Amino acid sequence: MKRKLAILLIGTMLVSSILSGCGQGDNKSDSKTADVSGEMKGDITFWHSFTQGQRLDVIQATADQFMEENPGVKITIETFSWGDFYTKWTTGLASGNVPDMSTALPGHVVEMMDAEALVTVDDLIDEIGRDRFSESALSEGEKDGSCYSLPLYSHAQVMWYRKDLLKEAGLEVPKTWKEFAEAAKALTKNGVYGCSFPCGSNDLMGTRFLNFYVRSGGGSLLTDDLKADLTSDLAIDGINYWLDIYKNCS
Repeated sequence: MKRKLAILLIGTMLVSSILSGCGQGDNKSDSKTADVSGEMKGDITFWHSFTQGQRLDVIQATADQFMEENPGVKITIETFSWGDFYTKWTTGLASGNVPDMSTALPGHVVEMMDAEALVTVDDLIDEIGRDRFSESALSEGEKDGSCYSLPLYSHAQVMWYRKDLLKEAGLEVPKTWKEFAEAAKALTKNGVYGCSFPCGSNDLMGTRFLNFYVRSGGGSLLTDDLKADLTSDLAIDGINYWLDIYKNCS
């Protein structure tokens, strides 16, 4: 049987969440137990994608502190990049070699819920205090009234600009998408590109930029029944707009 777990989400409107593991059978994993004295004992495996130095150090220090306070517990941490998530988890679920906790993006959590790879974390959320979490963040990991992810943080998405380059070119800060494109093209010269637009086939940032465009026009990339909508007139306009930016000033 595939081992189930509790997971962490992360990101832009992302939420880092934790997954709790199940062993063979329907009961929770026996790897973490408490003896009659109440002392915690067992092994915990934690996968995460916080590869930046300071984040990495804080997570390890937190685990070290926990193990010092609970000497019967051993925590093993494995780090992998966000881009390797599917490889890591596809291989792990196929072999039954999955962690007790992991980070994940909201979309990852939904897929893992659908694959019945997770256990609920409602008891943990209630212990911490459900009212301490954003309702919308909790809902991203919710299915049939149960929460399968614990939100850690969300991102604020902004677009920033170089005031010095605009001033040098005699341009005002763009207030419309047309003005944005004109300014970006005017700034693209002498090895400088007017817009940093990510458009990699394995990168979801292109979708976020398209979402900016569609939302600003009062539309959505989702239908009322939450299916992708990339064929509306507004979405097609947005796709053509960002392709123009990509080709001419990115």
